[in-house]
Amino acid sequence: IRKPEDASRAQERLWSSLPRESDGYIARFDRVLSIALSKRLIALPITPNQLTTLGLAVGLLGAALLAQPSYPLCVLGALLLWSCCILDGCDGEVARLKLLDSPAGARFDALADNAVHLAVFIAIPAHVAAAPPGAEILRPALALLSGFLLSAFWTWRLILRAPGRSPLQRIFERVASRDFLYLVLLLALARRLDWFLWAAAAGSHLFWAALLASQMLPGGKRAP
Repeated sequence: IRKPEDASRAQERLWSSLPRESDGYIARFDRVLSIALSKRLIALPITPNQLTTLGLAVGLLGAALLAQPSYPLCVLGALLLWSCCILDGCDGEVARLKLLDSPAGARFDALADNAVHLAVFIAIPAHVAAAPPGAEILRPALALLSGFLLSAFWTWRLILRAPGRSPLQRIFERVASRDFLYLVLLLALARRLDWFLWAAAAGSHLFWAALLASQMLPGGKRAP
C-alpha cells in the first residue's frame, strides 16, 4: 500500500472476504447489513464473545415474546429474532477483522445459535397452543423438537466436526442455517405460525434422513 487509493482497494477486498461459504441462501442478505454494522463495531472495545452473548440474549428474548398469544408481542419477538441474525453475522466478522477468531469462540457461537433455535422451536408450539386455545400441538411439537435435535446432532456429526466440506455437504449446511427465521417472521406477520409448526415438524425429520442418505452418494462425504 503506497497511496490512499491502494488502501481503499485493500479495505474493499477485506470487506468482500467476510461472507462465508456456509451462509444460508437467504442469510446472504443480512450479511450485507451485518458487515455495515461490523465496520462500526470494530472501532469499539467490544469482543466477539460479547457480541455472541448479546445475540444470545436478544434471541432468547425474541423467542419468549414469540411464544405470547398477543399479536404485537409475537411480531416483536420475530423482529428480535431477525435482529439476532444480524448479530450472529457480526460476531464472526469482528473476530476475523480483529484477529480474535478461535476454536473456543466458534464453539460458543454454535452453542448460542442452537440455544436460540431450540428456544424458537419451543416458543412456536407454545404460541400455537395459546391462540386459539385447544389447538392440537402435542404431536407436532414433539415431532419438531425431536427433528431439530436429530438434525443438529447429525449436522454436527457429519459436517461440522471436522474441517472440509463436500459440495453436497455445503448445501446441507446452508439449509441448516438461520434462514428459517425469515419464514418465522413472515408467518408471524400473517398470523400463521401453525403452518410453520406442521411443516417444520415434518421437514426437520426429512432433513436429517436426507443428510444420512447423502453419505452413501459419491459426492456426499467430506472433502479431504
